[in-house]
Amino acid sequence: MSQENLKLQFKLDQPYFDNKSYIIPTKCPHCEICSHPKTITAESLPYPDLVINKSVGIKVTYPHSGNLDVLMHQCILCEKHYFTLHLHYSNNKNPKFLLSYPSVSFNDVPTILVEHYPRFAEIYKQAHAAEQLDHIELAATGYRMSLEILAKDFAISENPEDEDKIKELSLNNCLQQYFQDMSSSVSGHVVKSLGNDYAHYIRKHMDVEFSELKYYLNIFLENIEKRLKLKHPPTRVPDLKTQK
Repeated sequence: MSQENLKLQFKLDQPYFDNKSYIIPTKCPHCEICSHPKTITAESLPYPDLVINKSVGIKVTYPHSGNLDVLMHQCILCEKHYFTLHLHYSNNKNPKFLLSYPSVSFNDVPTILVEHYPRFAEIYKQAHAAEQLDHIELAATGYRMSLEILAKDFAISENPEDEDKIKELSLNNCLQQYFQDMSSSVSGHVVKSLGNDYAHYIRKHMDVEFSELKYYLNIFLENIEKRLKLKHPPTRVPDLKTQK
């Protein structure tokens, strides 16, 4: 369900890049196939902590200085090139992935979920975008919101006579009443708890990683996807032999 990233280290006879790890998408923006790209070259540009706005004469000081690292990669399959941009603060060993060019398109939400629950898909994609920018708190609360939308929309589609009731239910009660099977209920409750945790001032589960939230959320999504596929199987091609 989620974008796959690669932790990359390389040697380019440039001491600045030695012992640094860069997170890049594994999906090539050209052939759209995941692979282990080859890094061809890299450049680093200074990212100052002091900028002077000449129009008003105001000095703006940023909390950290560093560098913008530009890497050029070559896909080992289609052999085309693309770039990734990373922000490396001077006080942080690991550069932060910002973007790739050309941009990489990701189909993080299965088509069948997009078709049946477009509002869920939109919120999920927004949460995913926040995650890629390393805004983990926003991503976690966004994923939690997408879960509630999907759970309620699916429950309504299965129980249209309860639509008004379902809309007014809390996520917790919705999961308890309409997702009795173990795989959906357990993963749903975990995501609900962790999503709420990120949204509150005091976190109760400091030892739980964001990746664990995503793990259980994906279990829930895969379960709904499976149900939809069983309910809406692909159109069968008629057997021409039986029509003769």
